[in-house]
Amino acid sequence: MNQPQSAAEIAHRLGAKRMQGYWLGKCPAHDDGKPSFSIREFEGRPTFRCFTGCSRDEIKARLSAMGIDLGTGGDLGWETAYAIRDADGKTVAEHVRIDRAGEGKVVFWRPKLSEIEKRVTEMPLYGTELLASRPGKAVVITEGEKAAEAVRRMEWLGLGTVTGAATAPNEAVLSILKGRKVYLWPDNDDEGRSHMARIAATLKRLEIRTITISWPDAPAKGDAADFVGLGRGRKELEALLPAPRVRCRVLADGIKPALSELDRFTMGDFSDRVPTGLATLDRRLRGGLRGGELVLLGAPTGSGKTTLVQQLAVAAARGSGRSVLFVSPEMSIEQLAEREIVRESRRELWDRNPWLNAGPLRDSCVGDHARAAAEIYAERLPIMVFDRTDVTMLDIIDVAGEIENLGLVVIDYAQQVASDTPNVPRYLLVGDVGSRGVELALKHDVPVIVASQVNTIKEGRSKMYTFRETQILEHKASVVLILDVEWAEVNGIRRPEKAEIVCTKNRSGPTFRLDVSYEPRLFRIYESDAQSSWAQYPLIPPAMPA
Repeated sequence: MNQPQSAAEIAHRLGAKRMQGYWLGKCPAHDDGKPSFSIREFEGRPTFRCFTGCSRDEIKARLSAMGIDLGTGGDLGWETAYAIRDADGKTVAEHVRIDRAGEGKVVFWRPKLSEIEKRVTEMPLYGTELLASRPGKAVVITEGEKAAEAVRRMEWLGLGTVTGAATAPNEAVLSILKGRKVYLWPDNDDEGRSHMARIAATLKRLEIRTITISWPDAPAKGDAADFVGLGRGRKELEALLPAPRVRCRVLADGIKPALSELDRFTMGDFSDRVPTGLATLDRRLRGGLRGGELVLLGAPTGSGKTTLVQQLAVAAARGSGRSVLFVSPEMSIEQLAEREIVRESRRELWDRNPWLNAGPLRDSCVGDHARAAAEIYAERLPIMVFDRTDVTMLDIIDVAGEIENLGLVVIDYAQQVASDTPNVPRYLLVGDVGSRGVELALKHDVPVIVASQVNTIKEGRSKMYTFRETQILEHKASVVLILDVEWAEVNGIRRPEKAEIVCTKNRSGPTFRLDVSYEPRLFRIYESDAQSSWAQYPLIPPAMPA
């Protein structure tokens, strides 16, 4: 019996045509009208692949029937090549797997990643090209291509990592999952769970929420492919997923709570509101800030945005007795504390500068600052400062969940906490801060104040305010407040000539303008002695004549 051993000899017997690095011919296991069978030399032995799906056993039996013996060097080498494509469907490389019975598997890249100047962590997920045609659809991430294809057989969108369990795709690769519900299906071993934990951590930084699939009776190292191999399908997969929450309610269910709220308002019971420290502002907002609502506070750069939100945070903690989470990625806790000392003492920093001659002015300022600092320290207001520079909205949501008796969240400011996900428009990233802010407000039933930079456009006597980088923030907010300051230069020093808080959106009542005084060097904003422009309108209308 003729016993060819090399790939070239087997290719010759099958009439296969020599290609670049392999032979292509007709498959011996099925009626092949068009060549669909490849033969390659791998580690000195032939490997085979049928592109139409004939199995290893079918191929081996047919070769034996033709008198082709693979010899004693090992079982039939079986090649599986997965095309790894980018989001546009362009093949980046092939991830090749060679299997031989009793010898395990060998995995490599074709071409080598060094030849295309790629690292394995930069390679797209297997199935990335499927996302464009299925916008918003939930995805299941598996370790490897075989498990991803098993997920697809269960009619779910499966994507597989191609890095191996020891590492994970980078942020640029995973950012394509933005805006989707993501399920992670780890292999049932320590390496598989660690692999998915690394992916979950990266997705968290990208502000993409994940849910890990738990398969309680999985075999050792079991994955989605084993799940399907046990005869389980879509119904069994969905039984592993957390049950969806029912979000809809009948309108009538809101009648009693709404009527109770109206009664509380009539009685002047604002105990569930968070005070702002500005009595007239509280009055116009029906008693203060309301839980479950997003308050957007805008101001041009350098116009007192941080001064106002810090003052609101202190007033809320002092007036409600509840904890305030103050998120400040731009300013440290020491800088915020210094501002509070100046504001409480009403003595500006310049009064103690080293160029002043020693005397009563500087000495009294030092003493006033010391007394204010002692009072602030003794009061121990529950203002929890989160001043990490790389904070994201997911971090804020997590930290808020750890604070007892939370009453208010203040975020200074939206553009600083927006993520920097590659390939996602900036307006969507900043707008997502608003969406997450509403989620946070509803979850803890607290008001959430998000500060933002704005541009002011003058048209004659009127002004328009546009939020930088996105208008989505304004759409998400229940209340929009603008700190509008007009400046004048006096003796070469820039001072505020007029300041007002302009409410451009108010779901609880009318919009309004409130005159305030702003002392930037004392970090202080307060209601001016003059009546506000809307004070002529009483909060509760007079009774109609009988």
